[in-house]
Amino acid sequence: MPMKHITLFIAIGIAANGNAQLLNGSFENALGQGDLSNWDHACIAQSSAGGAPLSGNWNAEVEASNPQGCPGSWLYQVVPTAYDGMTFFLGGWCRNVDGPWMPPIGLDIGAMTTGGVITPFNIGPTITDTAWTWIAVYDTIHLAPNEQTVVICHPGLVGGPAFALAQFDGLQFFETFPFGVEDAPVLTNYHDVANGDLHIASNHARILDVRLVDPIGRSLPTNTEIVNATTRRVHLTTLPAGVYFAVVRTDRGEQAVRFLVE
Repeated sequence: MPMKHITLFIAIGIAANGNAQLLNGSFENALGQGDLSNWDHACIAQSSAGGAPLSGNWNAEVEASNPQGCPGSWLYQVVPTAYDGMTFFLGGWCRNVDGPWMPPIGLDIGAMTTGGVITPFNIGPTITDTAWTWIAVYDTIHLAPNEQTVVICHPGLVGGPAFALAQFDGLQFFETFPFGVEDAPVLTNYHDVANGDLHIASNHARILDVRLVDPIGRSLPTNTEIVNATTRRVHLTTLPAGVYFAVVRTDRGEQAVRFLVE
């Protein structure tokens, strides 16, 4: 059997109960191809080669809003499990494509009515850089009855006949710990290339369960071994090459580890 190389990227998120799940935040499928599955857009959005740091090889490229063209040019995803009053973390990479127009761009949360009308909260930070820049926001969701939460990639606004593009990658959205981020578990992980195993350990939280999912959120068969209360060994020899997530549930919430099998 050819040897597989497993490259670990980052531990993603600190979730209080794993209810809020953003799908395909890397804009890339399990085959390593650009993919906007699970995302909707009002105007022009497409996959573009060139991923952000530790975020694969693809990004989502979105045309800026323009009152003479498309006034609400957002790339967005409805997260039906994100509820009114939920405290959350939203973060991701973004950059402007170099050109004559580089408006402020960023990430945001909004509310969608049953009629599909989206109202952004305008709470996320913005940038105008052409280099990949990480931005993030902690806040609380406020919804009216029958509204749903929407995660928004905002490509900015230009006027007249102007044209601009923004790129987004590596998005993370999750419920935060009600008792503070400082109490969240810290996961460490390493791989045994020879045996094709992923080792996951927590600094102080008990690991209750580990499951594998692909980039669009589909659960995969998971073969894990309990080493002790804070350590699990996940066998990966049956996985084809691609990008995956190990979702680790502890007694202090969930985190996810993104890794690549080559």
